[in-house]
Amino acid sequence: MTRAGHVRRIACIGVWGALLALAVLLDAPVSAWVRGHPLSGNALFAAHAVRDMGNFFFTIALGLLVLGLTRGNVRAAFLPCLAGAIGGICYEVLKRCVGRPRPNLGAGPFEFHPFTMHSAGLSFPSGHTCLAFATAAALAVSFPRARVAFFFVAALVAAERVREGAHYPSDVVGGAAVGVVSALIAARLWPLQARRTSP
Repeated sequence: MTRAGHVRRIACIGVWGALLALAVLLDAPVSAWVRGHPLSGNALFAAHAVRDMGNFFFTIALGLLVLGLTRGNVRAAFLPCLAGAIGGICYEVLKRCVGRPRPNLGAGPFEFHPFTMHSAGLSFPSGHTCLAFATAAALAVSFPRARVAFFFVAALVAAERVREGAHYPSDVVGGAAVGVVSALIAARLWPLQARRTSP
């Protein structure tokens, strides 16, 4: 890797670190505001529709749509699925290691129970956000001109998770980082797999 590549990588890590630090500062006030202003009725229905864009079934359906629209571009279609699978493994391991309860369970933002065996009710990182950003970043690899739209949708999913009270701001920042890294790993793995399976 060139020196410019190293500088870019260090800058990206620094930006994510700064975003995470800012999000941690916002965890308590934002979760308190969300508890005081719960969603209901049509707003809750709309929030759940946005949340579902961070579901693996949505990513699979999107991959099949891309496969049809690109007339068989297998890499573009299934790279998001590979990125989502990698992200899924990473966030499940991280959730159990960190052991942070969700804000809607009444725990404070700095309550942790590390190495919890069950991921139900755990909050860091956000799984829906991780998958949404993994999907967006993987699609951006194949369709860079539309990357702003992809990341905008992923950001909506992240905002919904906080607004619904299921996650703290730092949960979604962490989930976004895991998702993007998962997509970068997937993009590097796919050509290796293609070379191995070629005659």
